[in-house]
Amino acid sequence: MARRQPHAPERLLVAAHPELREREALKELGLIASMTDALKRRGVPDLTARVAAELGALA
Repeated sequence: MARRQPHAPERLLVAAHPELREREALKELGLIASMTDALKRRGVPDLTARVAAELGALA
């Protein structure tokens, strides 16, 4: 099984450019919002859905 290599060069590139950091932050917020909405549609309470989505994004 092949091991995944760390994305250190890509992370350094993003960290070095404010525009890329902003874009990454907006993408993460969109992902969290989508996951939160999906969980709420499945009957998960609002706060639980939000926390689960944020933890999922961190993972």
